[in-house]
Amino acid sequence: SWTTAGQVSNAISFDGTDDHVRVPNSASLNISGAGSKLTVEAWIKPTNLTPTFQTFLYKGNSEASECGETNCSDRQYAFFLNDTGYIQLLSTSVAGVGVSMTAVGTAAGIISTGQWYHIAGVIDSVAGTMKIYVNGVERGSAAYSTTGVRSAAGGLYIGGSRPVDGI
Repeated sequence: SWTTAGQVSNAISFDGTDDHVRVPNSASLNISGAGSKLTVEAWIKPTNLTPTFQTFLYKGNSEASECGETNCSDRQYAFFLNDTGYIQLLSTSVAGVGVSMTAVGTAAGIISTGQWYHIAGVIDSVAGTMKIYVNGVERGSAAYSTTGVRSAAGGLYIGGSRPVDGI
């Protein structure tokens, strides 16, 4: 549901059960191929750190963050919050299709309930890096394939089948 209690104006509040928003696939969401660079951002304020993984952003071929290909290589890009308070960014490169995805995470305990956090994930296939920023500070990085981000025909999910509890 919509709330006026957002960090910047209004926000979507998720009940931790089954809420999500689905944005249909479009070229502006499908940044892929050689030379691809993308940044995904969100303001989050979790009210609960369970279940083990909460999906707060997902774009891929299968619906709502579930693995549909070998080693979840159907994920174009995805952000999860773990119950130990860490953020994980996942993406599959062109070279990883049917093989595996790349993951990077922050340290555990970086996210607590009841506080606002600005989360940004940067995937730069030119530089060969994938990074997570929390409140403007780099908190995780990993090597990423220079083959670029895979394309995916599915929509963009905010929330998903792995429930989000918070704003």
